[in-house]
Amino acid sequence: SCFCFYSYAGESDTDFSSLKKMSPQQIFNKALQMHSENQIEQAVTLYQQAASHPHADSETKKRALQNLGAIQHESGRQTLNSSPQKALQIFSLAEKFYMEALREKIHNEDLRKNQQLLLADLQKAKELMKQQQELNDAKEKAKQELEKASSQNQQAKKSPDQNDKAEQAKQQTQSAKDAMEEYQKRIPDNNQQEKQDAKEISEEITKAQEEQQ
Repeated sequence: SCFCFYSYAGESDTDFSSLKKMSPQQIFNKALQMHSENQIEQAVTLYQQAASHPHADSETKKRALQNLGAIQHESGRQTLNSSPQKALQIFSLAEKFYMEALREKIHNEDLRKNQQLLLADLQKAKELMKQQQELNDAKEKAKQELEKASSQNQQAKKSPDQNDKAEQAKQQTQSAKDAMEEYQKRIPDNNQQEKQDAKEISEEITKAQEEQQ
């Protein structure tokens, strides 16, 4: 599921001392050099200059725009699992560059493949955002049920009708435990922070149950 960057087989002049004297193709080649050296910010600036150059031909524009899109696409993939919402924003920028490249009306199968991969990645980001929201909702419900259980435990200790209140507290604590189990089911295996949060909530539920003995 790799996407494609474009190289350039045209001019190979390596004297990049003055951008003003460079042709769009030479600027593009300089961008490729920066890109290959992982100097991404510099590469992006040069790709943008190559694409917007008044004398750039359609082929150079298309390739510069495709590489700008691919850089954003790769960046989005790197943040996809940790922050799907941020990835979605980055993917939208990648899509913008890909669409601009397509407007150059030069057939490019690699660009179309990139777009297909991007559509799949956009869908994955949306699914991950939905899962994250469901996880957050389940976590919040577990915390709310636990708060209710703790409150009812305190009421049971002070109430003259202790047996009824104690039974209500037990039922509420069971509701908290059920909500906790639902929360735990939704936690991804690699999400250690959520696992730690779940452990702390679970310990509080156990403490509440012990108080009811």
